[in-house]
Amino acid sequence: MNINFLRILFILICSIAGYITTSVQDGYPRMQGLMIGLFLSLLILMIEFIIKKIKIQNLLLGIIGLISGLIIAELVFIPVFFLIPATVDRKIFFESIFLMFPYLGLVLMIKRKNELWKIAPQKTDIVERTTKKILDTSVIIDGRLLDICRAHFLEGVFIVPRFVLSELQGVADSEDALKRERGRRGLDILNELRNQNFNFQVINEDLSGEHNDFKLIQLAQKLHAKILTTDFNLNKLAALHKVEVLNLNDLANALKIPVIPGDEMHVKVIREGKEPNQGLAYLDDGTMIVIENGKQLINQKIQITITSVFQTSAGRLIFAKKI
Repeated sequence: MNINFLRILFILICSIAGYITTSVQDGYPRMQGLMIGLFLSLLILMIEFIIKKIKIQNLLLGIIGLISGLIIAELVFIPVFFLIPATVDRKIFFESIFLMFPYLGLVLMIKRKNELWKIAPQKTDIVERTTKKILDTSVIIDGRLLDICRAHFLEGVFIVPRFVLSELQGVADSEDALKRERGRRGLDILNELRNQNFNFQVINEDLSGEHNDFKLIQLAQKLHAKILTTDFNLNKLAALHKVEVLNLNDLANALKIPVIPGDEMHVKVIREGKEPNQGLAYLDDGTMIVIENGKQLINQKIQITITSVFQTSAGRLIFAKKI
């Protein structure tokens, strides 16, 4: 229900109540009662707008301060009441105490709020961002996630949205044998994460957007979480929305044996490259080496020298030539 509709309804009810409850016999016109009801409703709405601008912490502390002040005032008033001579106006004393102590409690609570927050440890957004990680389809079927978790390089809450599970199930049911195998491996990895007591959660979220990448970004923003992926395009899209991403390819690249221009090594040319006369070889970690004029050297072991290295989130690419 719209909040503005409720406010208008509240004003009408207060005005009508003031009109109905006013008795002409007591000397008060009904229109005067209506105006009083209208004034009180507007006053309450004004208080509502003032409270909306107050931080919830200050509001809670203020309420606690008022209640504490009232309790202290009661404790002070009861014993002192019997010590006051009957000739003294006890009403003035009563009003003074029950105005002074709640006010002091309210002011002290708000003034000392920083000291109070230091007493109770707070769970900050920084902690939440480091512990919540949303898994996308690519990182689940990649196969390396489980081993990294077992090595305790990743920890915290691993979140799998229901729409990612649906996408993974679609891959597992694919007619393509390779895709079907990758999808089933992904489902097996999720089962292993659950069985090995990692903090693993499946959540249902009704998010807008047709593409799962946009849904992942929305969910990460909502939960203050990071996205765990191997998808290069998702990595770039998330960066545009200022969502932090953990890309396993970046981790793998950081752990690869460093190769720099000028290094020499022996490799076997496996197949031809995309460009004319190129040959392709691979390092033990799967890094592709593009060999200049290597097409005619396929199935041969040769010695090469590295000419250039390019490294991105999509992987590392090495260019070389035969010595």
